[in-house]
Amino acid sequence: MLRGLTEHARRPRDLAALAWWGWRCDLAEAASAVRRSTATTVLWAADDALLPLWIGERLADALDAPLVVARGRTPDERIEHDWAYRRPRLFTRTVSAVVDQDGDVSAADGCG
Repeated sequence: MLRGLTEHARRPRDLAALAWWGWRCDLAEAASAVRRSTATTVLWAADDALLPLWIGERLADALDAPLVVARGRTPDERIEHDWAYRRPRLFTRTVSAVVDQDGDVSAADGCG
């Protein structure tokens, strides 16, 4: 999936089409396909303004997967949508904690 995203990032029109596809996909259908074949943990930023926490909660419920929410150490420290890039150490610690707990981390790679 990552390779596909980087290829699309070079073509803005394709990236926009990919984003639109993500917004209109059937979450229940995609979750069902992932749930059947992949161990999954949902990682989410507590202060995500692009994809609010309730979407992460809904996704975790649909996947029947645990939800791990990244939060700031203080109320003023916001963890946003791009936390994997802006807070790589926090992201790495969070993923490591999930791996240590479950022994595996797999990401749902989309709809369909």
